[in-house]
Amino acid sequence: MRTVKFRLQARREISSAAQYYQEQGAPEFAERLLLEVDRAEQQLRKMAHAYPVVDQSSAGEPIRRIRLWRFPYMLVYVIDPRDAVQVFAFPHVKQDQYWKRRAE
Repeated sequence: MRTVKFRLQARREISSAAQYYQEQGAPEFAERLLLEVDRAEQQLRKMAHAYPVVDQSSAGEPIRRIRLWRFPYMLVYVIDPRDAVQVFAFPHVKQDQYWKRRAE
């Protein structure tokens, strides 16, 4: 199985989304969100190449995404030359594509 690494910005976005649910008085949603992120991470370990390419980095690497099943978020990632997954963004599906600037 391949390694999945979360860049600091993606970790912050995940924490922020979980905190949002906490602040809305729905701690169970925060917990479920984190479980969904874990589930998506496990899927990436097994089959990262199976998810759709949504763009290309400046280095020519395909940028892919995996959507969470029960939440309107996705993990945006590249697969590096060592076959490790680098998750660099955790956007809401309705956000603009701000993450394109991070795909370096």
